[in-house]
Amino acid sequence: MKYPVLFSISTLLLIGSLSVLPVYAADITQVDGLEQADLPPNEAAAAWEVPATLRLDPTDFPKHAGRGALVPQDIVLPPLSAAELQQWQQTADEPQQRRTRIGMSRAVPNTLGEPDTWQWLAVEGGQVAHLGWRSPDAKRIRGQFVLGNLPAGVELRFYAPHDPQQVYAYTHDTLKPQIIQQAGEATFWSPSLAGDTLRVEIFVPEGIAPDALALRVAKLSHSVLDPLTGAVQRGTLEDNAVACFVDMACATPEWQLRGSSTALFLVVNEDIEYFCTGELLNNTRADGKPYFLTANHCVDTAAVATTLNSFWFYENSSCGGSDARDKVRRADGGATLLVTDKTLDTTLLSLNKIPAQGVLFAGWSNRALPSGQAIAGIHHALTLPKQFALGTFVDYGTFAASGLVRDPQGEFAVVRWLNGATEQGASGSALWFEEQGKYYVNGVLSRGTSSSSCEPPDGIALYGRFDQAYPLLKPWLSP
Repeated sequence: MKYPVLFSISTLLLIGSLSVLPVYAADITQVDGLEQADLPPNEAAAAWEVPATLRLDPTDFPKHAGRGALVPQDIVLPPLSAAELQQWQQTADEPQQRRTRIGMSRAVPNTLGEPDTWQWLAVEGGQVAHLGWRSPDAKRIRGQFVLGNLPAGVELRFYAPHDPQQVYAYTHDTLKPQIIQQAGEATFWSPSLAGDTLRVEIFVPEGIAPDALALRVAKLSHSVLDPLTGAVQRGTLEDNAVACFVDMACATPEWQLRGSSTALFLVVNEDIEYFCTGELLNNTRADGKPYFLTANHCVDTAAVATTLNSFWFYENSSCGGSDARDKVRRADGGATLLVTDKTLDTTLLSLNKIPAQGVLFAGWSNRALPSGQAIAGIHHALTLPKQFALGTFVDYGTFAASGLVRDPQGEFAVVRWLNGATEQGASGSALWFEEQGKYYVNGVLSRGTSSSSCEPPDGIALYGRFDQAYPLLKPWLSP
């Protein structure tokens, strides 16, 4: 699927002068990247990752059947209608934006009954119930839970029936960063799981009765695309074309290291699920705080930030390889919104979880770029592993009634691709440049055009300017 060209390089070059002036020349800061292995042990160990297991393995259900236990009965929604499927082939309002719409929320009937009527089974220290919801043909699924009451000691463990070893466990305290108030109710979104069925194991400790719980699922997010497997629901996004991509594993080792700061992430925004790209940034204290840079049109409110699930190291080990899916590490738990700006299409988050090993906290620079500066992009796009692009910074620009015009004080950096390209899913990825053997982030991908030819690529991209966003980001990145 090719998207309409929003602007052209020739038009941009004919308007205004070529000069580019630093916006904040009196406050130029450049921070080098930081490898996670170089963090002090106590800060590195705080990254995340406490493996969880189910208290009652689903494979043991048949053993309990003779004692009256039942295999969980999933609440099953009807398949998506023809009209709902057709929605996925319609062009978005701003097709040049590089976020990708992959999921839609569906209302769930509340047919579970009261908690004391659920099928409870005794386990060590208490009892558990397994509940499930299914949206047929979904490639990924997650649920919006309404939390009326979750007493201390109660635990929720989310899993997919095809992979019960991959478990995401929460208590009321660990859910707090993800709980938001909507229409007077406390809600949170579960982790996103592959497949069309979401299950939860609810553990109630001894001394707490099930009727002390108040919990239900209001919505399911039905994803028609799984960016980590390439699975696409028939009749939805099948016509999306792959542009002139370059696998990250085909870049130099120096650039591949920088890719360790880049993650794909999923969020729910006004009942639509999107995937975008973001960048883990270092700060002047080099203390390992998980500051994450992305686009405003991907995450623009605190509520959206709470729904974030990030996926790291989705990249091949070698050029031409195909092991990316075996390397993926994920971090659920959402994020905290620190600052966002629509004009510059820039958002800074603090992630609640990151992988415990292997990530890079990217370096950054708030200086203005000279015309002709060689640049690079590292990003996720469509259903491919991490991608790489090389290009040239053309000029700064802003939008006027006549379209994009050259403006040294404009809010966007305009890039022309020479090798590789960006496509849907790359929104929020970083603009990079290299200087004297060091590598710096200098912008956030906002939008662009697809290449109409791959010899050479003729796509262009607009990045929100890091130097103009810096006064907003400074309290965290340069405290």
